[in-house]
Amino acid sequence: NPASIFVATFIGSPAMNLLPAKTENGGTLASLGEGLTVDLAAPVPGGRNAVTLGVRPEHMQIQANGDGLPFALDMVEHLGADQLLHGRFNGSDDLLTVRTSSETSYSAGQSVALSVATDKLHLFDPQSGVRL
Repeated sequence: NPASIFVATFIGSPAMNLLPAKTENGGTLASLGEGLTVDLAAPVPGGRNAVTLGVRPEHMQIQANGDGLPFALDMVEHLGADQLLHGRFNGSDDLLTVRTSSETSYSAGQSVALSVATDKLHLFDPQSGVRL
């Protein structure tokens, strides 16, 4: 029974972020649109042109130096030692959640830079939902 996007959305809280992406550079990059790209740990199997990129909220990190994917905050949810940042990459309609420590305070309307842990990415076939 292959892992699927359906199962991925039920494991963990908050749920995995799922982003439609196009592959580039021989399948080693995932383009999220508007010039936003994520390096993939390995080329996408089967020469696919489109994938669904799955990334857990705790596998994205805020980059204090501003070097990363631009992320606009819509809402901040304080959970004691952690906080959930809800927002969108610039130019995207896809709502994402990022889990981070409460050591630094963030607020709605703020923009930050994110990096994605490439070794923690999950790739899914956009039609079947099966994990690649």
